[in-house]
Amino acid sequence: MYVKDVQMPGIMSLSGDILFGNGTDWKKTSSGDGHKAAKSNTNETAPANDTSSKSEPQENPGNMNPLDGSDFMNVSNVSSSVNSSLNLTINSSLNSSTNSSADDWWSINSSADVAAIGAAETLTQLHSNQVDILQSVDQDALHAAQPCPNAGGHYVTSIGKLITVEQTGCNLAVQLWWDNTHGEVLAKGAIKDKQVRIEGFLELGFITDQSIAFPAGASWRKLTGSEMLEVKKDGCGDVDGYYGDGEGSVMEVSQTGCHAAVKVVTGSSEAKPKLGRVVENELHLFDHSTPGARTSDGSLDFGASAFWTKLSEQQATDAADDHCNSAAGHYRDGRGNIATVGQEGCNITVQMFWDDATGNVTLAGQLYGDSLYVKEFRAQALLKEETGSGAQLIDFADSAAWHKMSDQEVLLLKLPEAGCENYDGLYVDNKGKQVQVAQTGCHLKVSGNVVGEGHVSRGTMHLSGLDDGEKSEFGISFGANKHWTMLR
Repeated sequence: MYVKDVQMPGIMSLSGDILFGNGTDWKKTSSGDGHKAAKSNTNETAPANDTSSKSEPQENPGNMNPLDGSDFMNVSNVSSSVNSSLNLTINSSLNSSTNSSADDWWSINSSADVAAIGAAETLTQLHSNQVDILQSVDQDALHAAQPCPNAGGHYVTSIGKLITVEQTGCNLAVQLWWDNTHGEVLAKGAIKDKQVRIEGFLELGFITDQSIAFPAGASWRKLTGSEMLEVKKDGCGDVDGYYGDGEGSVMEVSQTGCHAAVKVVTGSSEAKPKLGRVVENELHLFDHSTPGARTSDGSLDFGASAFWTKLSEQQATDAADDHCNSAAGHYRDGRGNIATVGQEGCNITVQMFWDDATGNVTLAGQLYGDSLYVKEFRAQALLKEETGSGAQLIDFADSAAWHKMSDQEVLLLKLPEAGCENYDGLYVDNKGKQVQVAQTGCHLKVSGNVVGEGHVSRGTMHLSGLDDGEKSEFGISFGANKHWTMLR
């Protein structure tokens, strides 16, 4: 049964009572009561409108009020001829345990008798059982031999709401507007044959090539490629494109309207797309607590957790092919200090003076074609040729460029090829005990009275558990009170 201004559909029990999806029930009066109004043992169902405040996107709306197809259409347009197809939400085995097989869960009897409800008293309980099974059943494993139809894509409801469906095997992730309280949510779902179940929905959906239809009358129309391009970005910026995460991975962000999907192109085994939405100039991903703020060069800054540098299509292609330019060498940074870039494949290390408090540091980074990325820089850099001289430089978008030093200047300053001072040798500490330092490139391995590993950044020795060391006249100085004297 469907009542125009009641949010949930209802079904009739054997006794004639009407059960609604939110736990409400209307008791049938006896014949002797005449026209006496039936009294419900709970509050009446509320009309399907919501004036509460909007919240941030949430995932898995399992504890929210269940929806049916009518929540995605104009209530005034609901046909009075909604028929017994609502019984499709009643499973002939729902009175069994939540450990039922997927075939039990999916078995649908279009002419199901209300006796099939069993001990369940309300549609809410039925919905809870379905959700428990949905979370425990791996549809991919159960239906590997019978591929599921493709439900993935972008849809629009009859009231203009955008819905995004990502499909992995037979499992679905559905991004949709739930209500003014919960805002955008990510719901789990599954598909078998032409039937679509979505966590939190009381009704099955039925898929065609162009839509997903619900028995209550709602229909989600699938958008074509050209229609997706025309979806308005109301209140959100454009983050569409390719990005590098600084660890060798390249991501592609595809945006339709204000919905965004992130797919790893190369550099990671993560194949499942991540969904989110764009709010003004921030990308909010459902599986990430911190949004990515769009910077002036188009990169996405997720704060301390990550920084994605914006890449051109050519840079992304080069990265996918492990092709990158050479950035190795010694440079003068914007303050006149010397910085050394080491390179192995497309992985780089940068030795440089950071500030007076930190001293010399070694930072890891990545090259994507001609784009240089170091997380700590929080800016994109491009390898270019200096106008006139043709010398290489690293051009930072928001700061001064680094200019590559000539071979003559490197020889004159006696700069080590690896960019770091050599500390290799045998030393004796303040207590007269010996310490052996073995150095390979800029990596250190220490044995003897002190055991550990470290590295050299420019002229600074970094060893765990000790203050930073600097070369002195007779050995290594670790501040005012500790010194290693070199024996050989």
